[in-house]
Amino acid sequence: MLRHLGMGLRSLACVWLLGSGGCSSDQAAVTEPDSPQALETGPADSASSQSLDELALALWQRDIDQYLQHTQDPQTLRLQAEEFLRNVQFGMLPHPRGPGDAKTAQIGKELFQQGCRDPLLKTYYGKAVCSARDCYEAAPALTEALNTWKPSGYPGEFRRLGVFTLFSEMKASSRGSDWGRLRNEAASLAAIRVADATISPEMRRVLLYELMPLAGTGCGGNWEDAAAVHEACSKQPSADPWIVHMLAGRAYVARAWHHRGGDWARNVTPEGWRLFGEYLEKAAGEFTEALKLHPECPEAATWMIVVAAAGESGQTPQAWFDKAVAGEIDYIPAYDNLRWALRPRWGGSHDALYRFGCRCADTRRYDTMVPFVLLQAINDIDEELAYNCEVWRREGVYARVKEMLDAMASDPSRTDGGIRPGRSSVMSVHVAMAERAGQYDEARRLLDELGDRFDREIFDLWCGHPQYLLAGIYAFTGKGSQAITKAWQTLNEAPKPCSDSVLRQIQSLFQNALAADDNEWSKEYCRVWVAELDGRLGFAAGKPWERKFDPKLLCWWMTDGTWSRESEDSAIGHSHRATGRVRIRPAFVPMFPLEVEFGVEAIHPPKYPLTLGLFIPQGARAGVGDTPYHQFFVRTSDNQAGIEIDGDSKTVPCDLKPVNRIRVQLAEGRAVLFVNDQLCLERSEKGFRPQPVFDFGCMESLYRYMRIRVSNVRFRKWEPPP
Repeated sequence: MLRHLGMGLRSLACVWLLGSGGCSSDQAAVTEPDSPQALETGPADSASSQSLDELALALWQRDIDQYLQHTQDPQTLRLQAEEFLRNVQFGMLPHPRGPGDAKTAQIGKELFQQGCRDPLLKTYYGKAVCSARDCYEAAPALTEALNTWKPSGYPGEFRRLGVFTLFSEMKASSRGSDWGRLRNEAASLAAIRVADATISPEMRRVLLYELMPLAGTGCGGNWEDAAAVHEACSKQPSADPWIVHMLAGRAYVARAWHHRGGDWARNVTPEGWRLFGEYLEKAAGEFTEALKLHPECPEAATWMIVVAAAGESGQTPQAWFDKAVAGEIDYIPAYDNLRWALRPRWGGSHDALYRFGCRCADTRRYDTMVPFVLLQAINDIDEELAYNCEVWRREGVYARVKEMLDAMASDPSRTDGGIRPGRSSVMSVHVAMAERAGQYDEARRLLDELGDRFDREIFDLWCGHPQYLLAGIYAFTGKGSQAITKAWQTLNEAPKPCSDSVLRQIQSLFQNALAADDNEWSKEYCRVWVAELDGRLGFAAGKPWERKFDPKLLCWWMTDGTWSRESEDSAIGHSHRATGRVRIRPAFVPMFPLEVEFGVEAIHPPKYPLTLGLFIPQGARAGVGDTPYHQFFVRTSDNQAGIEIDGDSKTVPCDLKPVNRIRVQLAEGRAVLFVNDQLCLERSEKGFRPQPVFDFGCMESLYRYMRIRVSNVRFRKWEPPP
């Protein structure tokens, strides 16, 4: 079926980010491997992850015991509170299970509404909120719990979950003046943990699992944190040497990336490369020592995949991966690291990624997440291609994914409420994948079968614009589907720019579909496109086009971040990662010459300057890699306004306000910028031809608590003076 506008998608699930250090692009075709090398699999009940999960729960039972011993919560709530604590622990496992983060967080909220006040319970609630939503919503509960700890009677070591959660989750975005104090406490609690003589040596992997997040990502921005945790633990005579070597190697990896930086390889300095190699070599030495001590543990070999991808190992990433999973086929971090190493920027290829995913699917170990790696590998390829869904249109790709997801959903281990994702969640992911592949009938069948069991939480994780996907699925499978399909075919095949008669023909088709269908998703889909075409026809007649924000933002693409409608005149966006850009794009922009006017505002802005405004991709590959942009902007806190064309930026002083009204006039070879009705810049540049792809928002990466508001977007025709 016709792909409506070929919308790009985003996936947040299970993508391990080592840094934006790639330097090459690989457009190799994805082909089915002739004879994929099989992964060695054991019996379904022999997965080592089961013992690791069981060990973790046994160790974490100490927290529950402490709660039952010290709590002053109402007696009638303690059994429910104990169940809540255990559900949070289920979600913290290397292989999570249980009711899910959102449901668990809601249970915790209700406990406190009913009268619970326990600080240990509140740290668990903060952890649940952090997992379900983000660290900023969790921070108040975690901070309150830690500030009221002293009179509670709990030993200080049980502050661990609250401190570790704040330290590991907030490090990307909140490093204020008291960060050093938080780092010191996190390192101190880590040292107490590894020195605890009551914890048996067989728990070493559980302890490392708890401590590794304290080092942050592999990008090097928090290398001091990784070093502090290692230093504190290494001073404990009774600390397990394997843990100390692993923490040392992790600290060296962070230090290596600190010196290299997260920029593209072509921009790294010679000194940066030298130090990068030097510290990775030290990391390799530490991981090698850890491997000698416990070759049965997969963690050291898994981190050597990272080292080998950068060329600092005598063996290939594949060889280290084979070592990592030899005794534990379902150790998923090894799969994540090899997927990253197989990207073109590290010398891999799209074909290699796909072949690896097929190897994983061929294990048929549906009681683990190994077959699911096929879907992640294809998503990696899609991400490399700017989510243009090209990979999903290649012969055999969707059939492979469908076979895997159907089998996983049918596996007895995937009963809802057990290991995650359960049957309903797997089917909900399948809905998104079927839509990507243009298999709308299959997506609709799955939605109908799921009914109330549709897992919107996991569906949203796999979609850049879930509202648009759902509306499209219902529209292209509803009673008006033939008219909708014909409308898009007419639009795509008509000469550009479309004549008024063609636009009216398309609008009539959407109106017919609106009248034919009784599904609210389909009707909303048709309504917004009828209104969109009204605007286009009015603009062609010389009227200003007020770009409204429809209730589900179906006529707006979420270029970066997550956006929601505030009113018909405004929308608010934020990063959907710890940090990220936040921009939104109207589905249609008229051809120049034109004038565009809009308001833009940063909510909870940082102290550093932000570049807010209109951004037009240069060239045809909008959004691919490090695509440069023509920029028409204000720079907050610097009180500047500017225009950047083909990398040449010119700025002028400008008295900015909290909300700035920007007006940009565009024509071939010409651009004019007004800010708050003040003429700021006029530029004439030969060869400047703005394409009709407009992104509104912020050019810098923002932390999740920061918001961007875009409002009152208006297009007008403009005739440049001679």
